[in-house]
Amino acid sequence: MMEVFDDFIPESYLKDIQDHFLRGDAPWTYLPSVTYDKYKGDDLESFGFGMHICRQGNFVQNYSSTLLKGLLYSILDKTGKKTIWKSRIDMTLYNPNNYRHEVHTDLEIPNTTCIFYVNDSDGDTVLYEKGMGRSIEPKANRLLMFDGKIPHTGHSPSKHKNRVLINTNCT
Repeated sequence: MMEVFDDFIPESYLKDIQDHFLRGDAPWTYLPSVTYDKYKGDDLESFGFGMHICRQGNFVQNYSSTLLKGLLYSILDKTGKKTIWKSRIDMTLYNPNNYRHEVHTDLEIPNTTCIFYVNDSDGDTVLYEKGMGRSIEPKANRLLMFDGKIPHTGHSPSKHKNRVLINTNCT
């Protein structure tokens, strides 16, 4: 199961999100690995920036989380699930090598994984199902929804300064 929804939220709401996370004062945290794998000191390209929005069904109490609640509840409604188990916003930066991050699944429990793209970029998301990879282009205001059991990954952008997305797992 994989679905893509373009123009997921109103443009004015998207602009508020972009202003905060791309041009504002969002409190980004350095991540040695954006897939949260155990950091390998020799892998210089796996880094990025991020922040938690929701953990184990509880929203983090800050402006960024408050700004994104409407988006996350819209995602939850689209999935038909009952709980936003985990959500975080991630930023990977320009890498001329088109770096592919580690293939992974987000949770060990059954879930629906959703990726909302904040900005237009390159650095496709790739889903690996039945031995085949399917690429999805990052496009602002696009929601990608798929079964959380499907291994996936993303690439750092090689033609843009950054790639920003909101990764949400609903149970």
